[in-house]
Amino acid sequence: MKSMWERSDQEVEDSFHCLDCGLNTKEAHEYYTVHDEVWLKAHPDDWGMLCIGCLEKRLGRVLTAHDFPRYPVNDPDVFYQSDRLRDRLGHGEQKEVDVP
Repeated sequence: MKSMWERSDQEVEDSFHCLDCGLNTKEAHEYYTVHDEVWLKAHPDDWGMLCIGCLEKRLGRVLTAHDFPRYPVNDPDVFYQSDRLRDRLGHGEQKEVDVP
């Protein structure tokens, strides 16, 4: 399997699409990380993305805040997040952000 650094720009861009439903997770603001053991239960491969709904479908349960490590990618003050992702992370209302 190629590492991220060996992939073309198009392969990296395509990797943001949910493996199951095709949703662009970057555009949908569902770019996140979960603990390795959670991810590996749903997707034993190390490459690719799943939207929140498809990850939950594969796991057979709703994600909780305990499924997400405290990394900047999961911080609403660092990254704009979908309402669904914010809900699973246990964050309140989405605050307004200025997008350049």
